[in-house]
Amino acid sequence: MVCLLIFLVYFISPWHMVYAESQTGITGGQIGSLGSAGGAADGESNMNRRTNILMILADDLGYGDTSVYPFVGNGVATPNLEAMAARGTVMTNFHTAATVCTPTRASILTGMYPWRLGIKAVYEYGKKGESNRDDWLPQVPTVATAFKGANYSTSHSGKWHLGGMRNDDLDMRTLKQSDPLGATKGGKRCPHPGPNQQGFEEYVSVLDGPGAPRQNSLQVSSTLYSRGCEHLIKNDQHIGRAGGGDRDTLSDCEARHAIRQMRESVDKGKPFYQQVWFHAPHGPWERPKGRKSFTALVLQVSMSFF
Repeated sequence: MVCLLIFLVYFISPWHMVYAESQTGITGGQIGSLGSAGGAADGESNMNRRTNILMILADDLGYGDTSVYPFVGNGVATPNLEAMAARGTVMTNFHTAATVCTPTRASILTGMYPWRLGIKAVYEYGKKGESNRDDWLPQVPTVATAFKGANYSTSHSGKWHLGGMRNDDLDMRTLKQSDPLGATKGGKRCPHPGPNQQGFEEYVSVLDGPGAPRQNSLQVSSTLYSRGCEHLIKNDQHIGRAGGGDRDTLSDCEARHAIRQMRESVDKGKPFYQQVWFHAPHGPWERPKGRKSFTALVLQVSMSFF
């Protein structure tokens, strides 16, 4: 399954970016230059005013699926993206570390080549032993742990697809440890890490893997976007459509939770690293009346968040 990814990083004044590929991945020291900001008020030094960072990933969005030059060609209007580009910097030369979902996401999150992490294919698909079906992202330093160590609020909203989000993973993390002394040693496996364990203080996503609605009923019935909100998980607890409407698409819910997380960080007076990884416009495609399927999903992403 080819899963081309286009991502957008929006720095809310000033515009700095540190993204390092090294043998140890991303570390706290590598984000030092993100700590400066212009226009300090009330005598506050520049070093104390830290940048808020919004990182957006759209799954399977093609090179020409926006109206921001040169990423044009398919007639899709993304006016808010255009406005953001006009106020910032458009980078046109970017290379992913893989052509499919899981290894690419791992490289973005860690700054490491996925092969060094043992991630060779998409999680949850294919025969056992041939596609990392039961694997998870090792707990190496991530961009989230780096920012969390710098006293940022760290949040994830949307598709994860890095392991640790199967039904049994959730059960293991939420299971009460009734035997703290280990009398049943060997009877439990170590819980696989999910978003919380990878540095995100808060996450909203859906489950993966065999038995999970996303890869079964929602994919088969092509209702992932119209019904996906019903299956949302927040910090290992099911929340469904809480806080939203009955007609909200999955992209609407992913965007709404991200906006709430950012507002909460601002209210606390903390800088934030907000990661929004939309499922859309990846299939299964649902076609509203009068629109082509793929174009409709691109508009769903841009209208929901941009």
